[in-house]
Amino acid sequence: MDKNNIEAEFEILKRKHPAHPRPLSKHNQPVIIFLTVCTANRLKLLDNNHAHHALVSAWKQADAWTVGFYMIMPDHIHLFCSPAKFNGVSLKHWVVFWKRSVAREYSEIKGHWQNDFWDTQIRSVVHLQQKTEYVRNNPIRLGLSVTQQVWPYKGIISRLSW
Repeated sequence: MDKNNIEAEFEILKRKHPAHPRPLSKHNQPVIIFLTVCTANRLKLLDNNHAHHALVSAWKQADAWTVGFYMIMPDHIHLFCSPAKFNGVSLKHWVVFWKRSVAREYSEIKGHWQNDFWDTQIRSVVHLQQKTEYVRNNPIRLGLSVTQQVWPYKGIISRLSW
């Protein structure tokens, strides 16, 4: 490994916030992003009907990105999304927009979003299946539900297919 690669690796290790690279468009492959957004200090504010409704409303209003399958946990959200417009709004700006929209409708969350988020571009149908299964099992792993089907704070707004 040369000196430049070592320095680049070191910079990644020093990073305090996730990098948000632009989604890569590949010929005949969809752009699907796996996104995780958390509450500040992991406050348990999201697993209720009011928050669920506010989130779905905000995602439908924030139409620069399309939300597919989502799972709302007490202190974080997992969702799959895809750009709705060519050269549209960045993922970062879209997340900021819908966080603000949710805070207007669900005041308990105002000031309690974590500043950043984690995003991963889905690379293949297998990768999509693995991440979807991980998300579906989240309430079970955390002891919040005995099956995937009973957890009420999940859904699909649009079908995102590989």
